[in-house]
Amino acid sequence: ADMDPGDPEFQYDLAISHRGVGDMFYTMDDLQAGLRSYEMAFAILERVSAEQPENLKYLSSLIDITSRLGDIKGMVGYANLGDTAGAIESYRRVVALAEKLTQAAPDNQEYRGDYATRLFYFARLQSSTGDLKGALISGRRSVELLEELVAANPHDAVYESRLMSSLNSMRPTLLADGQITEAI
Repeated sequence: ADMDPGDPEFQYDLAISHRGVGDMFYTMDDLQAGLRSYEMAFAILERVSAEQPENLKYLSSLIDITSRLGDIKGMVGYANLGDTAGAIESYRRVVALAEKLTQAAPDNQEYRGDYATRLFYFARLQSSTGDLKGALISGRRSVELLEELVAANPHDAVYESRLMSSLNSMRPTLLADGQITEAI
């Protein structure tokens, strides 16, 4: 049977293709073309996830593309278009959606780990714009989630290294905020 272009799964596959093209452009340092592909993927994923809010695969992919938009717009430490405000806005949305996703599937550890990672990057952005208080809130929440995951998976090196990265990245923010003891 022919795929119906209006079918959400067809639309989803199309979005993932746009995302893949965007990744290729990003890798090739063609940031404008990458942004355009990501925006096409985003528009589709935003629509299908609004039409089927209970479909967590759509929500998860929407979070993923929104974070890619934030990265290409203005993520510190990566090639980006210098749109820090746009990056912050994207990541604010990413964090809200990721929290929603973990609430919808509280037993899904992968979603929790992703949420912690999104918070970690949001904290990095907040810190780069001088929003130290915001960065510390995001950073602490990231650490909290990762500590829970490490406790639940004592032999998982991935969660441990993510926790170490999260703790490590809080140090300069704490110092900048004058919280010397906690930084140490």
